[in-house]
Amino acid sequence: MGSLERSLEQDVVDRKASFQEGQVDSNTLGGLLENPNEGPNPIPEDEKNLKPTSLAVQDAAYEDGSDDDTPDLGFKLGKLRMTDRVGGFFRPKIAEEITMALGDLSVSDKTTTEPKPKPKPPSFRGPIAELDESVFTPGPSYIAPNSDMFFGGGGERRYSLADFLPSRAAANRLLQQYWEAVDPIAKVVHRPTFERQYENFWLDVSRGLEPANSLQAIIFAAMFSAAISMTEDSILSTFGVTQKKLIENFQLATEMALGKANFLKTTKTQTLQALVMYMIPMCRAEVSRAHSVLVGTAIRLAECMGFHRDPEEYGLGPIETHIRRMIWYQLCFLDIRTMESQGPRLSIRREDFSTKFPLNIDEKDLCVPSTVPLTDKSQWTDMTYIRIRFECHELQRIINVDRLRIEKKGINLTHVLGKIEAFRQAATAKFCPLFQVPNPKPIQKAAQLLLSFYLNRSYIALLHRYHNSINLVVPDRLRQIIITSGTQQLEDAIELETNSEYRQWTWYLGAFNQWHTAFLLLVEVHQHPLRKESDRIWRCLYYAFETTPSPYEPGQEKYSENNRHKLLVHRDRKARAILGQLQQRMVHYRERRKLRIPVSMQGTQEASDLNARPGVQRQEGVKTSESSQPPRHEGQYISITLAPGSPQTGPSTNQTTLPPSQSHAPPMTAYPQRTYSQTPSQAQSGQFFYGPLQSLHNPQYMPDYVQRLARGQSLESETTSEDSGSSRLWFLPGAASGSAGLAPPPPPAGGMAMAGGQGFTKSGTQEDLPMLDIDWVSLTWRLYIAPSFVQFSNLIMPFSYFALIFPDI
Repeated sequence: MGSLERSLEQDVVDRKASFQEGQVDSNTLGGLLENPNEGPNPIPEDEKNLKPTSLAVQDAAYEDGSDDDTPDLGFKLGKLRMTDRVGGFFRPKIAEEITMALGDLSVSDKTTTEPKPKPKPPSFRGPIAELDESVFTPGPSYIAPNSDMFFGGGGERRYSLADFLPSRAAANRLLQQYWEAVDPIAKVVHRPTFERQYENFWLDVSRGLEPANSLQAIIFAAMFSAAISMTEDSILSTFGVTQKKLIENFQLATEMALGKANFLKTTKTQTLQALVMYMIPMCRAEVSRAHSVLVGTAIRLAECMGFHRDPEEYGLGPIETHIRRMIWYQLCFLDIRTMESQGPRLSIRREDFSTKFPLNIDEKDLCVPSTVPLTDKSQWTDMTYIRIRFECHELQRIINVDRLRIEKKGINLTHVLGKIEAFRQAATAKFCPLFQVPNPKPIQKAAQLLLSFYLNRSYIALLHRYHNSINLVVPDRLRQIIITSGTQQLEDAIELETNSEYRQWTWYLGAFNQWHTAFLLLVEVHQHPLRKESDRIWRCLYYAFETTPSPYEPGQEKYSENNRHKLLVHRDRKARAILGQLQQRMVHYRERRKLRIPVSMQGTQEASDLNARPGVQRQEGVKTSESSQPPRHEGQYISITLAPGSPQTGPSTNQTTLPPSQSHAPPMTAYPQRTYSQTPSQAQSGQFFYGPLQSLHNPQYMPDYVQRLARGQSLESETTSEDSGSSRLWFLPGAASGSAGLAPPPPPAGGMAMAGGQGFTKSGTQEDLPMLDIDWVSLTWRLYIAPSFVQFSNLIMPFSYFALIFPDI
């Protein structure tokens, strides 16, 4: 029995023992509860020596001679915007990593047994070819905040409301645009309340009175967001000015109003709301250090105003509670977004806040007086899209913390993958019924794609630092998760960006997707061109890097199975050209920004390998020309990887048999359209695919998801900043669904009590909660179900799983 099987079996035993001892309430902790008395989880055999690349660290440093006038936005190649941070980590030697990838054997090279001369180490000391300066300049989505907001500037005169205020008709058109293009996907206001404020604003203007500064700020922030969401042609035809001029007008107006409202020392919810509304459209595809500083300021302001505590703890009304929760979780997202681009780490920690998610309800429900507390609705509402976003963002926060815990050997990768799988099952059970309705609206279809995008993105966020490790090869089960989830993530992003039904919301897609996954898959498909996903990957790569597809691609004029080798050669040249451009531009950017290489990074064996062996052959062997291989059939995976010490056998097409796919991929310009059910009877949860961790069973909907008990109450957080608080994950059965934070509320009057009034001892009528149905099979190996099965303890695993781990059985 392997170490992985032993760890899984012991995990089941430990959980049953904890339930039998009656130490916890099963409804609160669910199947993924970590026993506080047990030590670190056993590490699977193939993870024991696995380490993330040492060439990616959290903290960055720069030379003193750097030019602060140089934009810190990196460079652009196609749709990809890359800085010295990739996936949130500082990677100053990424150019050398690319050079090493380019040093591998090309598919167009001839297979030979002759020893190749040792390649020279990469060197960047010589003159660097000049590049087009446009690749380093900010793109059209970049909007930088002005420092006048902080230091009370404004030039030689103080601006007034009349300098920026449009006509009422123009303002009404912008407000309509806000409700259609901004509010559904980036909600931060309660619409009925905001509409009353809007009318009061114009009422004051008509009377010759100047509205309150905080009210001016939020009105101008809404117009600012609306102007950004419109296209250039639409603005020219509607307002007769360019988009740049209109945006600058409302940006300056918003900053002027925020300054007059003294936002740096405010205690007004409306002022902070205006500040967050102002930052949302700026923190998208291109985020600078200035954005990060401004977000940090807003977070500090919110904490000083108590936004990190749930409004119910202060007895606030339902509308104000709803608004404060939306503001807080928008700040949580902005914290994650700026951390990814500028680092170094998250400012908001889960154990530091207790604010619950905003309820999944229609906004009009808050306007109706009710003596019964409102709860989440099990149907599509005004808040469903943004609620999906907020929950997915908090999963990202968990992953960011757990990545560091893995390095400290507190947990292992398989354990964190189990958390992602638990979230996937809970989110699928909760939100799928809201999508699969007759004649779904475009916003519902977009939300389904967004959820799929975020779930697949979670695997990449966890595993990407292990993919390009030079000395150790990532296990095949983890590599397959990366490939499968990364490919699906890119396809979801392309669908969201190209489908005309979602055109009005494409302006904000840059906040979710920076196309870094395309770079990761480019390296993968360059090193392993015979991957079964290669056709899908290349369709995405052509779009992401904005390059012309090969004429030999499926669906193109010269496509033929007989031209498969020509296609591989063309792809190899295209991959090398793209990687070469990335390497050159990164070298230029590193020189401009004067990045300082950490001493710890310079002294690693991995860094030595970069400098000494750019063409080192990794443990996977070399790629061979396809001319010596039989034609590849769809549905078969041709393995050309040789494990160390394995016999030198030829490629096999029967190691892993996968279900047959379509005969050939669709054309480059046509992306598969999602199908949606037209009748309630056609709504099947099994039609909703999320990437690599599909469960063997359909996820069961948990009816008590909304009505779960509150967290255990105490005066202090029971976790430290190193712990993601897995014992209180909101998406587990029995956990409080309202809050993603761990900071407990104040204890009730009369002392401490268990949630729901239950003690530690279980009554005789209670039953143990069964273990959460986590797909450990797919979690440990991405395989389809084989016809035969074997029984293993309480888990059912396909026989092919054991055959691959234990080749001799």
